[in-house]
Amino acid sequence: MLSAIIEQDYNRQVDSQSDFVRDLVVSTYAPVTTSENLSGTVAMSLAEVRQQREFNLEKKHAYEQTYQGAKESFIQAMTETVQKLLGVQALFDHATTDGKLVDEIIIANCSAGLLVKECKEVFHDFIKKVGRDTLDNKIWFGIVPGVSEGIDDEITDDDDDDDLFGDGSVKKSSKVKSKSSRAVTMNELRQFLPIMDEARVVTVFNFKPNEDNGFLMSPKYVESKRDDLQNISNKHAVYAYPNFTLTRPRNIELFNGAERLAIPGVYIDAAYVAGGLLIGSQQHSYLESHKLNVHRELPCVRIDFENPDVRSKLVTKFNRENYFGVSDDLRAAINQDRMGFVFSGDKMGNI
Repeated sequence: MLSAIIEQDYNRQVDSQSDFVRDLVVSTYAPVTTSENLSGTVAMSLAEVRQQREFNLEKKHAYEQTYQGAKESFIQAMTETVQKLLGVQALFDHATTDGKLVDEIIIANCSAGLLVKECKEVFHDFIKKVGRDTLDNKIWFGIVPGVSEGIDDEITDDDDDDDLFGDGSVKKSSKVKSKSSRAVTMNELRQFLPIMDEARVVTVFNFKPNEDNGFLMSPKYVESKRDDLQNISNKHAVYAYPNFTLTRPRNIELFNGAERLAIPGVYIDAAYVAGGLLIGSQQHSYLESHKLNVHRELPCVRIDFENPDVRSKLVTKFNRENYFGVSDDLRAAINQDRMGFVFSGDKMGNI
């Protein structure tokens, strides 16, 4: 039979096999047909018809779930790509004067997690050489955006993307969760920051943007991050928050309401913006354009970001997200130890 030939060919050619994909290929190129007698009428019992109907419904459900998952994964991947591009754009927008950057910048196509996992010693020697042990072409700042907050954002192997229902079952959960790209874990961050601290490189990081860590964050969230970061005592580590929201998560209707599609929110990592402002503050032309004077007692930092005059002149390029300002409870939670590089939602930038 044709179906048997296709099935044997699949088994012979594919290394990582899936019963679901095998059945899909076979049913596509050799559709199941009913047995017919010599007169051309269908020769199936009622029980066989019901069994075939249940089988087809299960297949239909599995195909629909796979299609829905593919759409959600595509939207998630596109959103993250756009978000990364906008983040880098935000970095340059806040670090340059008239689009010009005096010093050079390195855009690394490698996460901090991979650096400490695959080449920790080599990276340690390199960054110490260009950070602490040199004066020319010295690296001053580093940025680690999108650190994961929990196990839900841990690594997902790419190989699993092709393992659709690998156990052969079509009765899977109806909820398909879109996979996101790999984020730097807290464990990796804890390994990375001491290396940067030893090299005397100021490293700005933020947690992966979501609805909970924007300008509407709760005081409880700030307190939880204080607990998470209490063991990180690096002098050169800077936690930037809150993150910026461009569009919030929403659902859209397709085909006259016959289908709903979840669209994830689009955010800007706070580390990109904070890093851009820190980079900009090191350039003479940048300070001149913002009418800021170098603080004589801060030769390396150059300016005091908490000075009211500086706050009024050195602002982000984003619109205010919260027109009600910072709540008293949130202000108290932040001011408990004035943790991190904080962006204010108030008009005058007061925290």
